[in-house]
Amino acid sequence: MKIVVVSDSFKGCASSREINDLIEEGVRRAVPDSVVVKIPVADGGEGTVDALMSEAGDKRCFFEVTNPMGDSVTAEVGVINDNTAVVETASASGLVLIASDDRNPLIANTFGTGQLMLHAMDVLCRHQSESRKKLFVGLGGSATNDCGMGMASALGYVFLDKNGNVVEPFPYNMIKVSSIDCLHASKKLFDCDIVGICDVRNPLYGAQGATAVFGRQKGVTENNFTLLDDGLKNLAEVIHFQLNKDVANVPGAGAAGGLGAGLMAFCNATLQSGIETVLDMSNFDEIIKDADLVITGEGCIDSQSVYGKVPVGVARRSKIQNVPVLAVVGQMKCSADELKPFGIDAVVSTVSPSVSPEKSIAGFGNLIPDVVSRYLSYMLNV
Repeated sequence: MKIVVVSDSFKGCASSREINDLIEEGVRRAVPDSVVVKIPVADGGEGTVDALMSEAGDKRCFFEVTNPMGDSVTAEVGVINDNTAVVETASASGLVLIASDDRNPLIANTFGTGQLMLHAMDVLCRHQSESRKKLFVGLGGSATNDCGMGMASALGYVFLDKNGNVVEPFPYNMIKVSSIDCLHASKKLFDCDIVGICDVRNPLYGAQGATAVFGRQKGVTENNFTLLDDGLKNLAEVIHFQLNKDVANVPGAGAAGGLGAGLMAFCNATLQSGIETVLDMSNFDEIIKDADLVITGEGCIDSQSVYGKVPVGVARRSKIQNVPVLAVVGQMKCSADELKPFGIDAVVSTVSPSVSPEKSIAGFGNLIPDVVSRYLSYMLNV
């Protein structure tokens, strides 16, 4: 029996690789002689670099950049086959880098992500290759709501108000931007293709935009909501008028606090589904051709999971080849019937009504192998 294990991380608990190992442990208990193939995955957020890097080969480089509040942080660049690099917004401009009491969406910016991108492009340029260079930017887990204004500033763009004065690249200043000086933008931007990878399809602003949907966790309140959302709208209008790029309503423009829009505007980037990109690069379709079962998972599965999250992305690919899919999750905030139309045949959860979520999180290392083993034993009558 061949089983392919391809779970997302359980955020706050363990990485994709660690969860895959726990699922394998459960598989081995129930079916000791099975063939298990494990694929680490991510959808553009934390773990994207790790998911795209091979077990051996490929290189990891570390650089000092600024975090969302301007303090120093070490962030990673993954280099694949000397012609492709990948960075995570979360590692330079991530929510996890700031204590909850210190979050301030009026100041937090993506300058560090821009610095990391420059480092990545430098690394790529040092390698001689006839093929076109590519830089993937994972869009997830950001603490920012600045439309990539900070990133653009790190890349050499200068923002000006109606009087021609320089506007510092902080979110509270987006509403003041009247024009953009592009003369000093880094020439490195022309040396590679830049791709933003994400798991959301939200527009830049409005009821389904970055501020409304993702702002609360970053510290957005009723008092600063309008300033920030109107700021995103203003910057989008300036970009449209001056750069002739209408990015506001492109699906994914609102990813990472509008960094999706910023990448398109300032880096000529395209946006792609995070999980689809990772599955393509891992050769997933070929691996599952002779599989009997695919096991995927994530920490919490809910109604939003159908919009580009790992389990549904994995299930969609698996269903094309008629491979059944089991999802192993922590919390389950929707019914299994809601997920069946998206290719997930069964769901098992580590959180039971008799056990608190806190205890489940603390004991996930034992619970995941247990639920996988019980499910497989029941299904196979072993």
